[in-house]
Amino acid sequence: MTRIPSLDGLRASSILLVLIGHFAFAAGFHSELTDIYAHAGVRIFFVISGYLITTLMLREIERNGTLSIKDFYIRRAWRILPAAYAYLAVITWIEHEQFSWTDIGLSWGYLASFAPLFGRPPWDLSHLWSLSVEEQFYFVWPLVVALGLIRTKQMAWAAVLAAPLIQHAHHVSHGLDMLVSLEVMDSIAAGCLLAAYAPKLIPFVSNRRWLGFAWPLALVVPVFLPEGSLPQWLSPWPQLLSHSVWTIFNFLAAIGILWAITAKPRILNHWLPVWIGTMSYSLYLWQMPFMNPEAPISLWLRIPLSFACAALSYYAIERPVLALRGWTRKRKATQAATAT
Repeated sequence: MTRIPSLDGLRASSILLVLIGHFAFAAGFHSELTDIYAHAGVRIFFVISGYLITTLMLREIERNGTLSIKDFYIRRAWRILPAAYAYLAVITWIEHEQFSWTDIGLSWGYLASFAPLFGRPPWDLSHLWSLSVEEQFYFVWPLVVALGLIRTKQMAWAAVLAAPLIQHAHHVSHGLDMLVSLEVMDSIAAGCLLAAYAPKLIPFVSNRRWLGFAWPLALVVPVFLPEGSLPQWLSPWPQLLSHSVWTIFNFLAAIGILWAITAKPRILNHWLPVWIGTMSYSLYLWQMPFMNPEAPISLWLRIPLSFACAALSYYAIERPVLALRGWTRKRKATQAATAT
């Protein structure tokens, strides 16, 4: 699948939400709302990821009649590991005295979502929980997709419906920190459902530009998340409804993604958001040390330095690695054709 510029524009919006949320810590205007919108940015990434990856798998099944799970894992390794391990190598080397062996092991093993079980993770490793969640999901998901479209839809719907209940269980029992991977899986699952239903939805969405309002609505929805003012005497229903707000957000984001793909709005296809979106993975990795409130860095340099390191990571690691992946794939295809 070639890059879809509209989705790069959406990735830019997502990473900017994360940047603003983390910058709030450094600048001293951190609040519950900035946390919520930073989390919303991560969830948009999840929905986009679920859509793209499931679309690729479904197309492979349609083309070949089967899904190569081995090749899927190899592709994910090429895409995810080099940039992430480059970041971890640098940050571990610089800050190893501040990290415990547990912190290092969980981060390098893509198990950072379990870090709260062992105490508060270090700031510069804390954002890796989302990478951990995503890779845990994709360790299992191709096994589900390989079973067929019906089972794919069933499992994705089950994840969407279960997530608010799991979020509520975590809320009422703070000892269940290991559930974080399960309570955000509905965002990835919403993207997976979008991929499964896209062939039927695209004709409906393509002629209705007003569906672009899904994005403003999605960004309003998280305002209703704070639970402190909910009437406790109706517990647990208000809390369950509050947790279901993320379900609404996920589906509005899914509609917005399909609208962006079909409508191709100029603002998402301008070179600047597209460029930011293409670097969004490296930017997500490298912005964290510069947003650390304890880092002795001028407030005005934090964002430029984040972009500088992200650009270095993208152009020196991500692009060359993906080019190498493409070369090895072509070489393997050539060898297979020659052998036959």
